[in-house]
Amino acid sequence: KFKKELCCKDYPLKDRLRLFNAVITPSVLYGSCSWTMTRDRERRLQVAHRRMPRYVCQTRRKILEDGQVETWVEWVQRATDLAEKAMRDSGGEAWVVVQRRKKWRWAGRVARLSDQRWTHETLYWEPARRNRSVGRPRLRWADAFATFFDKIEGMHGDDWHACAQCAGDWQKYEDMFCQ
Repeated sequence: KFKKELCCKDYPLKDRLRLFNAVITPSVLYGSCSWTMTRDRERRLQVAHRRMPRYVCQTRRKILEDGQVETWVEWVQRATDLAEKAMRDSGGEAWVVVQRRKKWRWAGRVARLSDQRWTHETLYWEPARRNRSVGRPRLRWADAFATFFDKIEGMHGDDWHACAQCAGDWQKYEDMFCQ
């Protein structure tokens, strides 16, 4: 819907990137706090986040001194660097970091619920059928927190529920988790 405005050079780049951060980023990451992030999903999110601002910035290929046009690889690297710098200057954050931040905040909020809402109940739900399918176990939503807390000295992966009960303690680890 906003392609004309995002790609029109008549609008200042700063305004186009603000529009991008205000409209595109929330649309792409809607509901992302419920995703189970795999390496492949992270990579796809990073690729899309590099590609879209590069398209918005519309960096042209350079003509070199000898009349040759810069190679496609050189152009992509240069255009990506320029787009990333412009995004940082406009206050945009990498989508993977934003997704992790949303997931962290949602997990803390749900873990602190004291009533019996289904969102809280699903956090502790155990399936009635204990048998799991053959093969490598699928990554679960809470595994990211367990892995993170396993890396912190003096913490165990299952301690994230207890840590989330205190909003101050939970917020203390947010930046570490997001990076």
